Amino acid sequence: MMKKALAHYSLVFSTIALLTCFKSAWSQSEDYAAKASIIDGIQAFEAGKQGAADSLFSLGERHSNLAALSAYNAGRSLLEKPENSQQARQAFQRAIKSEADQQLASDAWHNIGNSLLTEQDLEKAIEAYKSALRANPQNEAARYNLSYALRQQQDQQDQQDQQDQQDQQD
Repeated sequence: MMKKALAHYSLVFSTIALLTCFKSAWSQSEDYAAKASIIDGIQAFEAGKQGAADSLFSLGERHSNLAALSAYNAGRSLLEKPENSQQARQAFQRAIKSEADQQLASDAWHNIGNSLLTEQDLEKAIEAYKSALRANPQNEAARYNLSYALRQQQDQQDQQDQQDQQDQQD
């Protein structure tokens, strides 16, 4: 009876060990596939194949350690086409949420600001550039674009004031 119980427990422990090894090997295989997707996505992006790059970066987001970088790359790829700017901003937001790297977060905020600036949403663009600078005060591109957006906003306000004065005179 004792031998039978030991054989049963030995089988259970062997199965658990085998499943643990299988899970580890499966996980490494998934990690490899995710990394390969990111690399393939970069190559597709550089070749001008944004559609393929977007899909490959999405696959790369499954890799926990590289999810933020992959989401950021997907945002950059999507940003190449103006009609994808909303999707690009969502990808940048995913990068910001899943990353402790302040440089990457700053770059993502900067790109969100660029997208909003292109759409003439100055108020939100200004806030995005400020967020980029909060994440990385040395981000000179965000500082420059913030200055530019603030000037644009002031110019719009000046034009509106002139229009209001003209309307009052007429």
